[in-house]
Amino acid sequence: MSHFNMGAINITTEQHEIPRFASKQSSYKCPECERRVKFCKGKIKAPYFSHYKSDHPCTFYVKPTESQIHKEAKRIMKALIDRNAEIHFVRECSYCDEYNFVTNKQTFTIPRNPSFCTVIEHPFTYNNSKKSADVALLDGNKIVAIFEICHTHATLSINRPEPWYEIHAESLVDFAESLISDSKIVTISCMREWTCAHCASKMAHLKQNAEKRRIEREKEAEENRIKKEKEAEERRIYQQEQDKIWQEYKIRRQREEAEITLMFENDLLMQKKRLEEQRRLELFLEQE
Repeated sequence: MSHFNMGAINITTEQHEIPRFASKQSSYKCPECERRVKFCKGKIKAPYFSHYKSDHPCTFYVKPTESQIHKEAKRIMKALIDRNAEIHFVRECSYCDEYNFVTNKQTFTIPRNPSFCTVIEHPFTYNNSKKSADVALLDGNKIVAIFEICHTHATLSINRPEPWYEIHAESLVDFAESLISDSKIVTISCMREWTCAHCASKMAHLKQNAEKRRIEREKEAEENRIKKEKEAEERRIYQQEQDKIWQEYKIRRQREEAEITLMFENDLLMQKKRLEEQRRLELFLEQE
């Protein structure tokens, strides 16, 4: 940011002037502190405004703040419109491929009429909300166009009625001399995002493909989920069958073991009976 481009207020006309179009025959004051400033113009350096020495110096021309740059840009924008020059705003497509070597553009021409006036910080109501336009071109109380000066934060489209334009503050101040010239046509770059028909179609196609891939991924994920659930159900059924077979086997073994045990006990009982009968027989024979 060069402080040489910061303008001053002509005390006689109360109009904002940039150094290039200022005159040593006029008196000026700083638009910020409103103290008188001197206009310097030589053969080597570009013309500029400067404060007189002070114990409490104003830094507007030496190190302007973001707020001061923003205000200066608004004054410059108003001066441009008030010159009644033909003003064109050019808006480039935000998505044109840089490798296409061609960027699609839109050009807007600001309407002119002797009844129009330019106002800085114009209050208005939009969408049932109170707003303030940095610079507004008015036809009576009707807004013809709005010009927003952007330094750090862009303006949202939902907060402004069409037509409205957004200009970078530093760029407007830096190129003020070339814009406010003897030319009857002024071209300014508009920062507002815009998508040309080609890019909109391309983006729609990409979005469509992305949506198609998303649906395919979801379908595949659902198929995998169903497959896993089916496999899990098959494993569960198989395990149930195996558990059933194992339980039946255990029951059968227990029954067989019980039968074998019973047979063994019966055999022992029969053997015991035979031994007892044999002993009784032997005792009987001995007695005879």
